[in-house]
Amino acid sequence: MMAIMVRQTAAGSSDQGPALDSQEYLTLEDIARRLRISKDSARRMFSREPGILRLNAAGKSSTRNGRVRLRIPASVYDRVVNRLRHVS
Repeated sequence: MMAIMVRQTAAGSSDQGPALDSQEYLTLEDIARRLRISKDSARRMFSREPGILRLNAAGKSSTRNGRVRLRIPASVYDRVVNRLRHVS
């Protein structure tokens, strides 16, 4: 698993907004492997979910293949999977 741990702390006062707690971030490959779906299906499933991180190379609007790298917090993954389980 290639999960990424991201820690961001707010320096100074608390008026800078909430700090991100240490949280596990999953790649599309991680999600595709867990759900046994293609990476493209994982991208379609998560690309518009609130709370995901969209990463671009510095100074570029997208990666070389025209896609933005996505990192999905474990909490967003859990929310989507639970929603899919309860679809009737």
